[in-house]
Amino acid sequence: MHFEHVVLGMARASPELMPLYGPAAVWLWNVGQDGHAAAHCIDACQTIHYALGHFGVESR
Repeated sequence: MHFEHVVLGMARASPELMPLYGPAAVWLWNVGQDGHAAAHCIDACQTIHYALGHFGVESR
């Protein structure tokens, strides 16, 4: 995932989707930089869980 795709997706996302799309897209771009994104699945789930909670979205 290229950072340009993250920016483009965020620009097109509705305000209602930003709490879901934004943290996930930025996280995927960030962990993909080392080429081993699959090794970060637990960290990704925890990060997205807490980010969603910050926006008032309950997740399990």
